[in-house]
Amino acid sequence: MPPISYKTFEIRLHGLVQGVGFRPFVYQLANEWGLKGTVSNGASGVTIRFNTDLTTASRFLEVLLRNAPTLAQITKHRLEEIKPLHFESFGIVESE
Repeated sequence: MPPISYKTFEIRLHGLVQGVGFRPFVYQLANEWGLKGTVSNGASGVTIRFNTDLTTASRFLEVLLRNAPTLAQITKHRLEEIKPLHFESFGIVESE
């Protein structure tokens, strides 16, 4: 079995990011980019986990921040590599 050729990244967004259409926006953007992963709401904001390389993850975050829904107000964001996870597609996870 060949080694895993992707890495898993997590983006955490804080601020006014819930109830403004953020998860559907991320879902659509991720599918346009061909990413596999998940987006979910939690007590501290929105969490996006997906498989790709660092360059693509960084560019995805830039595009996401630049094109966020009008009502969204992102006060803090973080991108980090996390332990590898396997995703078959990109999905919206119900709120925690």
